[in-house]
Amino acid sequence: MVSEYPVVDGKLSIECYLSALDRCYSVYRNKIHAQWQREGSDKRFSLDDFGFLVFHSPYCKLVQKSLARLMLNDFLNHPSPDTETGHFAGLDAFRDVKPEETYFDRDVEKAFMKASAELFKTKTKPSLLISSQNGNMYTPSVYGCLASLIAEYVSQSASCLTLF
Repeated sequence: MVSEYPVVDGKLSIECYLSALDRCYSVYRNKIHAQWQREGSDKRFSLDDFGFLVFHSPYCKLVQKSLARLMLNDFLNHPSPDTETGHFAGLDAFRDVKPEETYFDRDVEKAFMKASAELFKTKTKPSLLISSQNGNMYTPSVYGCLASLIAEYVSQSASCLTLF
């Protein structure tokens, strides 16, 4: 090594992160769907089924892109998404995209970040308090995000707490 600092290939890192996110979400979604089928339900699993979503966050913008990415996955895996109203409104043009070709597609990214903005605000943004104040964290990022979510949730619910 000629440098005491790591050399980072940012584009490759983002592609690896998003590719792993796609795969993990697909496996998780399939497991939940199989479990629901065994229980007699034909319900489809989606982001709406999560209370909160906490991500590894090397930087906050990647977290927002990650949630948008999961929404893209939900959209592509839905047999007949409603593109007139709801989360998928206006996304009809992206129905036939291939996920592996969209890692750096600005149009897809922009559309799904806009479509997932409300979900991000309610289900993910509360987990970014420490990351946004502390800056980039790598190893402890998930723990920082979990602590942020707990702190945000407790502060919002403090009026409901009774101490004896």
